[in-house]
Amino acid sequence: MSEKKESDENRVESILKNAEAMMATLNQLSETGKSAVSTSAEAQRASAATLAEAQAKLAEITAIATQALSAKTQITDDQAVIATKSDHIQKAQEHADQVRASLDRMVTAAMQQGTEVEGLKSKADSAAELLAEIRTAKSAVDKDAGSIKEARELAEQSTAQTKALADKADSVSNLPPEANFRLGRRLAKFRL
Repeated sequence: MSEKKESDENRVESILKNAEAMMATLNQLSETGKSAVSTSAEAQRASAATLAEAQAKLAEITAIATQALSAKTQITDDQAVIATKSDHIQKAQEHADQVRASLDRMVTAAMQQGTEVEGLKSKADSAAELLAEIRTAKSAVDKDAGSIKEARELAEQSTAQTKALADKADSVSNLPPEANFRLGRRLAKFRL
């Protein structure tokens, strides 16, 4: 019986050793689990902080995108105003050219009338009637010459103003975009 008792004791000891080894493994696994839970909670807090930061950055980006879109719209509006101003300047130049051509025709007609008057003068001997006609024609020519002179001066002023506007338009188109933007806003107040 003693052998059986020894065998039972050996088994009990073996079972106790196995139980102790399992207990040590369980304790180790428990510590590892606690550490994993702690690490997971810390990672969750870090993720929440990162999410909050990402949402704040998204809000900033959205605000900047809105500002950029507003600036783009303003630039487009200013470009439209500048295009309109350029069109007005072009039309003013065309008008000045038409006035200049008209004045040239008037000057030519006036010179022709002057020549006719001179011809009539040379033909007039002493006739009072012919003299009266000559005086009438000369008076008309003088009146037309004064009108032509005034019209020509007006045309020259218009041409100078048109050239000044064209020069300004050229200088505006050569400005950097930021200055163009500010100038466009100022010009919008003084639309033609």
